Amino acid sequence: MAVGILSMVNARAGGVMYSRNPNNPESENIIINAVKGLGKLVVDGTVTAETYVVNRKGEIIEKLPGKQNKMIICREQGDIEEIPLPDNIAQLSLTDEEILKLSKLAIKIEEYYQSPQDIEWAIDEEGNIFILQARQLRIHEKKSETKVYLPTRIKGYNILLEKGITACKGIGYGKAFVLKSEEELNDFPEGHVLVAKHTNPKYVVVMNKASAIITDVGSPTGHMASLSREYNVPTILNTEVATKTIKHGQEITVDAINCVIYEGKVNELIEAYSKLKEPLK
Repeated sequence: MAVGILSMVNARAGGVMYSRNPNNPESENIIINAVKGLGKLVVDGTVTAETYVVNRKGEIIEKLPGKQNKMIICREQGDIEEIPLPDNIAQLSLTDEEILKLSKLAIKIEEYYQSPQDIEWAIDEEGNIFILQARQLRIHEKKSETKVYLPTRIKGYNILLEKGITACKGIGYGKAFVLKSEEELNDFPEGHVLVAKHTNPKYVVVMNKASAIITDVGSPTGHMASLSREYNVPTILNTEVATKTIKHGQEITVDAINCVIYEGKVNELIEAYSKLKEPLK
């Protein structure tokens, strides 16, 4: 049996890109998430990554800065190290030229595999781009038989939060379970809404019971977001203050389509969504 030896990329920046938006595949836009240093922080979802949206024509549609208080670097003697970063670093990790080069690579890889791709990448100190891995991006195709439009805001209900990024579309209702430690996952009740500080792939153990997931920090291209889509759990990430705003045991309705969280049960929203929701295994 051969032993493969690979050199580590000394990444100036790294991250994940999707060759299509899994929540809106019709748009055909490419989504790139980036952090300074090694891209592990994007996959883990422990910081808010920078987000870039590029269309198929090669135009940058959107640039959203991240919030990164730490980065992971390669150590000269081997292994990796997490180092702190000064607060409020506003400088973006990627130049426009690098954003467009990455988006072109995403299209090439999608064309080669003939399906949407979830791609991990890194850029070294000399500006060389490395594709680290690519795998099929799970997208639920929608059948357009009857169109039902969900209202963006429901009047008469108290809105607790109105911010965040959708990782998996949907509507969820239940009592909030504000997670303080991983050990509490063992006590997660059926039908509750998981509210956590940051994303974590370990939350998969409650995804078959959770009616929705909300986090303060996280990336839609992270590992947990991919799991949410596989389990079809309505998920909102990057709300910044969910764990401070939502009380443990509070009844809430999560609109992970418009990124709105209501106090109490919003029957109009739940009923409207049930008409367009498709059963998934």
